[in-house]
Amino acid sequence: MNLGIITAILTSLGIGGLIGNFVQSFLQSRRKINEHEFKLKEQRYKALMILMWTSLNPKSELKHL
Repeated sequence: MNLGIITAILTSLGIGGLIGNFVQSFLQSRRKINEHEFKLKEQRYKALMILMWTSLNPKSELKHL
């Protein structure tokens, strides 16, 4: 093998590694954002469920809030 082929292989591996790292970090950040959004939706859902339950049984359930 000559020096040009070895240089091309090492360069392509380096660029591929950088692109792979960039894609991986992008996917991780999207996953964190989605998890955060899900937690917020879950909290809102729980709050709505509590409010609905207390509106159905206000005398017995308001003291638990």
